[in-house]
Amino acid sequence: MKQLVVSCHPNPESFNAALRRTLEDELRRLEQQVIVRDLFQMGFDPVRTLDEMRGESRQGIPQAVLIEQKHIAWADILTLVFPIWWAGMPAQLKGYLDRVLACGFAYVLDADGYRGLLEKKGLMIINTTGTPFNDLKHTGMLESMNQTIEGSFRFCGMHILGHTY
Repeated sequence: MKQLVVSCHPNPESFNAALRRTLEDELRRLEQQVIVRDLFQMGFDPVRTLDEMRGESRQGIPQAVLIEQKHIAWADILTLVFPIWWAGMPAQLKGYLDRVLACGFAYVLDADGYRGLLEKKGLMIINTTGTPFNDLKHTGMLESMNQTIEGSFRFCGMHILGHTY
């Protein structure tokens, strides 16, 4: 099994980073093929510019985005490890998704409407949060976050294999 792990936390000593390292170690112990992409360590630029948006229709996709798309295309399973900040993902990860899950790679618009292109991919999500799980559930935030976070990947055709807080 080929696993792409994308992590997004600025502190390499955080609990979130420890979870990512533990996951990587366990996947390797299980003899999985693993690629880890730490967005903060990489310095991935999350800003999608107007030139980039225009370039997508002319095959002018930036090299940094093509590299990430290649990793996603390679993987059977994409695992995201990130903290919940303000009921969502860090801006660094949101920008990564904005740039990498682009039209023509992750989805297309055809005569029948939008169609996801990543239907053979599984997705695992691991989140840390400063809010107790029961509080998130009781206030309705958990359901909202699940719909928002998971919905983007379902739109691209991915199968949600698990989402852990």
